[in-house]
Amino acid sequence: MDELNPNHGIAAHWLALYDLATGQEVRRLELPAAGVAALSADGRWLAVGLSSFEKTNSSGQDPPDPAQNGLMIWDVAAWQQVAYFPIHYGITRVAFSRQGDFLIAAAETGAILRWNISR
Repeated sequence: MDELNPNHGIAAHWLALYDLATGQEVRRLELPAAGVAALSADGRWLAVGLSSFEKTNSSGQDPPDPAQNGLMIWDVAAWQQVAYFPIHYGITRVAFSRQGDFLIAAAETGAILRWNISR
């Protein structure tokens, strides 16, 4: 979800997790850029793909800031980020395999990326 920040006039990007049984918000995470997310089938891992939707950084010369484009992996039980993979041009889709043994991400460039997940 996006919210307008009245102090800066820019949108803040949030990922909110809800308990579907109660409808209550469980956790909220502020993201540095717009994001897509996927939860592993066993509920252990949360993958968050970030995309600033900018093809170049503010100077217009280099690839965009990797801190705003990449893939975050979270341990849901501990609610801790366990990995971050900077990927230029951002992530537009993420999905775990049904067996939970790999993660697929699509980048803005059209590249398809795959990570094997160790258990």
